[in-house]
Amino acid sequence: MENTEIEIVQFIQKHRIQSLDTLFVLLSSTTYISIFIFLVFLLIYGYLKKCKVTILNTAKLFAGLVINSAMVGFLKLTVNRERPYEISSAIEVLSLGRSPSFPSGHTAASFLFSFAFLLLFRGSYITKGIIFLWAVNVAYSRLVLGAHFPTDVLCSILLSFINSFSGIYFVNYIKGKFDNRVVH
Repeated sequence: MENTEIEIVQFIQKHRIQSLDTLFVLLSSTTYISIFIFLVFLLIYGYLKKCKVTILNTAKLFAGLVINSAMVGFLKLTVNRERPYEISSAIEVLSLGRSPSFPSGHTAASFLFSFAFLLLFRGSYITKGIIFLWAVNVAYSRLVLGAHFPTDVLCSILLSFINSFSGIYFVNYIKGKFDNRVVH
């Protein structure tokens, strides 16, 4: 399986538009800060508009990100998979990873943000489409840069889908506990 994945990464790298390499490095290197800025924006917007739903949904999104990060960290340490460029010298190193390959933290974070945003927030299809395409491009960039295997990326997408619901459920559960308290 690993040989097939190495061949897929080699194919992607061979057929990439090299003039976009810098864009893919930038996209990957700004994934987490982009999510943080967007979360802060949502909180400020919810506060200024006095919109409790926006603030609550931002909390759900944040909870999903925390759960997702914990699961990604656990899986990285448990599986401890080498990165493609560590296994094959044929993979061009365009971005060095600082942790094991499986799963892709960048992909998981960007897709969790995308899935949760699609589920929780009203807005134009254009905005939601742009956020989803951003997540797809983050995932693709991890392959182009030689930082991940395709299964790292695909499993990260699945993990983030599940964890987007986990964050929503967690905050709804906590909110339900507070809503059902009897004040004496």
